[in-house]
Amino acid sequence: MAAIARVVAFIHTLFLSSVLRRGYFVCGIMVMFKKSLPWHAICELASKSMIMTTQKKKAETKNQHYVPQFYLRYFSVDKKNVGAYILESGQNIPSAPIKSQASRDYFYSDNIEMEKVLSNLEACAKKVLDKIIAAPTEPLSKEDKDTLFDFTVIQLGRTEVQASCVKQWYEQRVRSLSDVFSQMSTDTGGDQGESLKEKVLHLIGEPPPFPAVYSVAAHEEISDIMRDLSVKILVNKTDKSFITSDNPVAKYNQFMERMRQEAYNLGARGLQIFFPLSPRIGVMYYDPKCYKLGYKKREYVELNQGKDIDELNKLTSCNSGGLLYYYHGTISCQGFVALSKVWRKIIPKPIEWVVRDLYPGKSILGVRYPSMFCKLSLSFIKELPLYKALQPEDFDCQKHRLRSLAVDYLRALYSGSA
Repeated sequence: MAAIARVVAFIHTLFLSSVLRRGYFVCGIMVMFKKSLPWHAICELASKSMIMTTQKKKAETKNQHYVPQFYLRYFSVDKKNVGAYILESGQNIPSAPIKSQASRDYFYSDNIEMEKVLSNLEACAKKVLDKIIAAPTEPLSKEDKDTLFDFTVIQLGRTEVQASCVKQWYEQRVRSLSDVFSQMSTDTGGDQGESLKEKVLHLIGEPPPFPAVYSVAAHEEISDIMRDLSVKILVNKTDKSFITSDNPVAKYNQFMERMRQEAYNLGARGLQIFFPLSPRIGVMYYDPKCYKLGYKKREYVELNQGKDIDELNKLTSCNSGGLLYYYHGTISCQGFVALSKVWRKIIPKPIEWVVRDLYPGKSILGVRYPSMFCKLSLSFIKELPLYKALQPEDFDCQKHRLRSLAVDYLRALYSGSA
């Protein structure tokens, strides 16, 4: 039992490290091990947290979109087709049917309740986005702000890119333990190693059958650590247009980039989240202790420099899963080629790292991915004096890595599960 506890403690340490370093869906996984629940139980919790039931009726829509169709219509000339550009091949499709974009058969679930939950959220979000696009300089009600926040957070976690992260993360953790089991089996004649393997794999369980559901629920679970972010509507006043992608909500952190940190998370100091809503309108969430955007009393910022639009489009491209969407006629072939070149350069490469021994003489070689940085430069964002004065050599992880709300969240998580 001591060996099992040590392995589980090790896995938990990996989860916590991932939370502090990456901040994707791993907070939800950390909660899982604090409660000693296997994967399938967490998937059930995820389902309950999203008001799903055990109803067996098949989802009515087989082709499920991870980028909503109503959202892509904001980038459409005729509300039926959207411009699409494949970064890998350089193929440009001026008129791609929206109904077949950013979708997979039963991507979320074959349960009809999941479809209803997302449809209800999208219906509420559409009303708010319509209001913002029609009058971007008008203040939003608290209810509208909450809806916009919820939609942004869920969209952040519901794409194929994020679902792939869930699947890859699980596979990496299982592979990282295989050498330990093998060594223990050799040293003990097979009995202890195999027994431990069986028990630990039972705790880990099978990978989620619908990783996107898990990712969505985990983002919902940790959404409270982002409620301290301020939000501004970005009004594009230039002759250039925003583009979007198959992974449209982009995380970034100019502060951490300047501090030469290789990774940041959703609770990080200096977090920024950009979401293009239409060719003319975007939204940005940001850390108000670190940045200043526009005038304090205005809920919007007017962008008058074409370079800012280019930079935000670069961010959208680099954050994508390889597929861009655009309003036909608003971007040139040369513009796409430039975005493709940057996208190819910033694809994060895995970093190998060695962690402590789990079994005498046997270390674990882990793999992690650095956060995406693309040397983003935005004229309308200013660092506030407290953090602007901080130099990379003075950066202290204990003091400067996480925002206060994220620190409080983690403390509560640990104290509540002790």
